[in-house]
Amino acid sequence: TNMAAAPSPDGKRIVFSAQGALWVMPGAGGRAVRITDYTLEPTAPVWSPDGKRIAFQNYAPEGNFHVWTIDPDGRDPREITAGPYDDREPAWLPDGSGLVFSSDRSGDGQYKIWSVDVNGGAPAQVTTGPGAESNPVVSPDGTRLAYVDGANVVTAPMGGGAPTVVAPGTAPAWTPDGSALVYQNAARQLVVGGAAVTTDEDIFPFPVRFLPDGRFL
Repeated sequence: TNMAAAPSPDGKRIVFSAQGALWVMPGAGGRAVRITDYTLEPTAPVWSPDGKRIAFQNYAPEGNFHVWTIDPDGRDPREITAGPYDDREPAWLPDGSGLVFSSDRSGDGQYKIWSVDVNGGAPAQVTTGPGAESNPVVSPDGTRLAYVDGANVVTAPMGGGAPTVVAPGTAPAWTPDGSALVYQNAARQLVVGGAAVTTDEDIFPFPVRFLPDGRFL
């Protein structure tokens, strides 16, 4: 099912993707409620900082992904990006004003990191590197971007600048204080504080999402 999960900012609810839909359940466990219908094929959900919207990538009939948002109760689904492009892996800006995502819309056959206003409009290109870039996430203070460039997790200033290689891996996430990254290394182990904390587990290729008490999904 390629399931990804993300908690609400207050930790009281969890959204996850499974069986071609988004579901919301209590953070402590309980009944999951489907919030998307058959017209959408959503994956990679992530909650907005104010808890009022959920962003996700939706697989379009044209054969590519677009970025959408939806209310946690399933109301008001909105397509944020459009066109003949593959827009995927959305992550919120810390102030909730917009999203970053990976896209091939630069026209050079490679994926770059882009940003878009939460209400839509023309996306802006954030990175300009020559390689394949994916899995963007913005630091809590909004100044730095972590993403995957080829086989490596890298960081770069949000305003532009040369990336710094962190390590081989994928699916980076910032710790809540912005001091470090959690990511999956080349062996598909979860790395926290520079040390692998999982072994012999099948981990889906999505970033961890932090709970208010410091734990993560």
